[in-house]
Amino acid sequence: MTICFVTLGPGTWADWSLVIVGLIGGVVAYQTLSALKQQTGQAAKDTILLNRAYLVIDTWMPSVGYFSERDGSQGANCTVKFRIRNPSRTAARIEQIELKYKGAAETRAVGRMLVADETTWQGIFVKTKVHDVFRVDGVVTYRDIFRQLRHRTFAQTY
Repeated sequence: MTICFVTLGPGTWADWSLVIVGLIGGVVAYQTLSALKQQTGQAAKDTILLNRAYLVIDTWMPSVGYFSERDGSQGANCTVKFRIRNPSRTAARIEQIELKYKGAAETRAVGRMLVADETTWQGIFVKTKVHDVFRVDGVVTYRDIFRQLRHRTFAQTY
């Protein structure tokens, strides 16, 4: 008997069918594991995006005190407070706040950590004329838990 007859003979067909079924099963398993790896990578990216901290500037509280100038005109001392809130599920560290109002520019180094659902208040003092309208523009620079530097811009008119 030759090797080919022994290897491919009718008595070994059952063994060869098991080998073929095993190879097909291996290919299917490899494809399944590749798809799982791809889905897990996408899920990890989505989790990062869902848990990334973001800040909201949402409540403004102005208060005004009036005074008379020497020339008889009315002036106003306006104090504006605004709330910075972290509605996300992770912490954010406020590094600095840049403010621009009535031609003035101000940069504040804050260094405050806001955990989930925490708020902090910031304020500015503006001396203006009565009935003057002015705008406050700002940028809050903060770091999320992934140490990415992020920026939130805001503006309000008074």
